[in-house]
Amino acid sequence: MSKLFLDDEDRMKFGLKAVDKLFRRGVLPSDLMAHYLLFHFVESHGNIIKMAKAMGCHRNSIQFHFAKLGISQQSVKMRKTWDIIEHGKKRYFWDHFQIFFNWVVKLDRKSKQIRFTPAETQGLVALWESRVPFKMLEPFFILSRARAKHARQDSFERLEISPRHGMRLIKKLFDRHPSQPWIRLMDAKTNEVYSQ
Repeated sequence: MSKLFLDDEDRMKFGLKAVDKLFRRGVLPSDLMAHYLLFHFVESHGNIIKMAKAMGCHRNSIQFHFAKLGISQQSVKMRKTWDIIEHGKKRYFWDHFQIFFNWVVKLDRKSKQIRFTPAETQGLVALWESRVPFKMLEPFFILSRARAKHARQDSFERLEISPRHGMRLIKKLFDRHPSQPWIRLMDAKTNEVYSQ
């Protein structure tokens, strides 16, 4: 079922809820990188320079991730394929993106990239559209799993980070500022992440 959003905050809530469900079933933030990259690829019409600017990173970082996905030499083909999908049968954006994402994943036969259901894709697209920074997914992963009664140390191990770095990530959950509405919507409580 497709959801229509009342405003940006409604979209962000929907996206965070979808990611929370993914984290609770064991999906890692790193498993979402391909989805995040390809969203920005289509939003930037395949222009890597625009894509890097929108993501706040260097274009070499994008090329590095594309190489890991096995699609470093596929930009032109990807642009053409997206154009065909986008101007094909009339659908919601996330429906088009679901088709495109699954097509890209198949380009690398050795890829172990997980697939997402249409509902999960809709939630992830809502999150990317609401501009929640990708770097906030690791703190949210720790919070989400803490709410599901997973030990904090277990989350650190899943993320392959030290306890010291993990505590720095947790601190970001409480850095409330008007320019960061996602922090307020994540609504972390100190006893959820510090009492373990």
